Amino acid sequence: MTADRQQAMAEAGVEARAAEPLLALVEDHRRQLCERLLAQAQDQAQAIVAQGRAEARQHLHRAVQQERARAHGELAAARAHWQTLRRRHQQAQQAALLAAAWESLGAALRRRWRDPAARRAWIAKLLREALATLPGGTWEIRHPPDLPEDELQRMREGLPLPPQCLADAELTAGLCIRSDHVVLDGSLEGLASERTRLQGQLLAALGAEA
Repeated sequence: MTADRQQAMAEAGVEARAAEPLLALVEDHRRQLCERLLAQAQDQAQAIVAQGRAEARQHLHRAVQQERARAHGELAAARAHWQTLRRRHQQAQQAALLAAAWESLGAALRRRWRDPAARRAWIAKLLREALATLPGGTWEIRHPPDLPEDELQRMREGLPLPPQCLADAELTAGLCIRSDHVVLDGSLEGLASERTRLQGQLLAALGAEA
């Protein structure tokens, strides 16, 4: 090896040793830059995750609210439907009860009319009421065709003026008494005009007992 080559190599070694601090500085700068970039990336990643969680929570909250509103709507609709069915059931029960009660009332009054003592008491009460409320003159008394003749005669004799007694095939119990244009209807059939009022009173009585 020549002297020139040896000198060149020595100079290169000196330069390399002189560059080591600079290389170390560059490496340190690179390391710090990498750490800073990594920290920024981690912060951004955490921010993205936090934002994603917040959006997920908001989405879940909206979904829960929507589901809750839907459930409330379905519950309200079901409650309204149940109340409608309940009212219909109650109305059907009331209608059946009123029909049965009306039939029982008619049957009871027909039995009462067929009983001689009860029939005479019924007629006497109607005549007393007629004498107290109807104008004078000749009365028209309509009665069921099966009213015995002796009771008709007793009724005629108990009034100030003999009435005009007419058998009415449409009547099954009671009497219908007319004077001029005033009518006292004490027949079973006459109760039909009072059916609505009587059924209302029956429902009120049942409601008070409930």
